[in-house]
Parts: sequence; structure tokens; C-alpha cells
Amino acid sequence: MVSTGKVAQTGSTVIVHCRLASAEGIILEDTFDEEPLTLTLGQGELIAGLEQVLLGMAAGEEKTVELGPEQAFGMPDLERIMDMDREEFPAEMAIEKGQIIGFTSPSGEDVAGMIREIGESSVTVDFNHPLAGKDIIFDVKLISIE
Repeated sequence: MVSTGKVAQTGSTVIVHCRLASAEGIILEDTFDEEPLTLTLGQGELIAGLEQVLLGMAAGEEKTVELGPEQAFGMPDLERIMDMDREEFPAEMAIEKGQIIGFTSPSGEDVAGMIREIGESSVTVDFNHPLAGKDIIFDVKLISIE
């Protein structure tokens, strides 16, 4: 593909294929065999570290980068790990360590939490992003800039 000299910048709407994997190679998201994503840079549609990779890229360009937690999903925040009364979960709900459950925050926002521990009277739930504290591999192909 011939470059027109146009590069992605804040405010650009871009069409991309991307693959997000753990540093161990576990694929977490992959659009290369699906419809590409359409994003407007600077709108918070991607985490800042992933947007930074796209900035300055031209249509047709591909990159693979490894991002540390600081550029990716951040470090785990101990204040986002909470003990909840077992009674707050429906009695018929089977909960397991490692399970991700949807919750509604006090402000009405939908949030995901991962079950860390299950006790007789309490359940420890981690509301950090599952990739917090982890390195990730980001493969991206910028298809076009609109």
C-alpha cells in the first residue's frame, strides 16, 4: 500500500485490526479474523498506552509492541479488593474461585469482579482489571485513517 503521508493523530478515526495477548502468549482479544475496529483516538475508546502505539502510524502499517503494566492496565489497587458478605450473593448462585461476576456499583455502573476467596461468611472480590499488573503484547495493523 502506498502511504499518503497521513498519520494517525489525536482526533483521527482509524480502522484497525488488533490482537491483545498476555506475555505468556494467551490471546485475550483478536480481530484479525473478524470485523476490524473503528476508533476515534483521544476519545478514551482504548487505554492510553494502546492509543500511544497508534499515534504516528500510517495506513497499512503494522506493529507489535510489549507493554508493561504502567502502559497497559495499571498495577492492582488493593482498595479494589473487597470482602463482601456471603449473604449478598443469591443462595442458589454457585460461586467459584477465579469466576468473574457482574456487579452494579453504588453509582449504578456495571463492573466486573473476580472471586479471589470464598469463606463461610464472606467472599473476597477483586474489582481490578484482570490484566492489572501484567505485561501484554499488542499487535496492530492500521487499515485506514478517515
